[in-house]
Amino acid sequence: MVGVNGQRTISWRLSAEDAVAEVHRQGGVAIAAHPMAKAWPFLDTAIRQLDGAEVAQPVVFQKLQFANELREFHTRSNTAAIGSSDWHGMGPVGFCRTYVFATDDSEAAILEAIRARRTVVVDRGRIFGNLELAQSAGDRLGQERPERGHLAWFSAVCGVAGLVGVALAALVHRRAAETQR
Repeated sequence: MVGVNGQRTISWRLSAEDAVAEVHRQGGVAIAAHPMAKAWPFLDTAIRQLDGAEVAQPVVFQKLQFANELREFHTRSNTAAIGSSDWHGMGPVGFCRTYVFATDDSEAAILEAIRARRTVVVDRGRIFGNLELAQSAGDRLGQERPERGHLAWFSAVCGVAGLVGVALAALVHRRAAETQR
């Protein structure tokens, strides 16, 4: 879960429902970040209190099942459509874009637009969210499509390097523990 505009750190130990309530107490919006089916049981109690849910994220390029799960959760949650709320180093950057239709560029106006579900997500020509807004924006949505080129290569290398680093750290930790026995 992503809390936007919070004033204090929120404990990861809270239930989803309590975490959303705390984000709201702090004046922020709560967004379900890549809510895959395995997380649904933890989010079910909070689903109606969420302000947004990711409907497109680079994981959708890995498996059709992942794309279907994100879309199904978004439909069930009836929240603002969000594209790529965060990035873990795998997949292309910038393909899943969120357009927020706010009255101005202030923090308050952007948060209000998310709460009011005035968002549109563009993902390689696919459009999610408030389709009336998408139609009114017309051809302007998604015109500046990023190229895969060097940035995609670099993101893949960083992702793989991170995974190798985690595996090596686990191996070193395990050997150190065995040596201490």
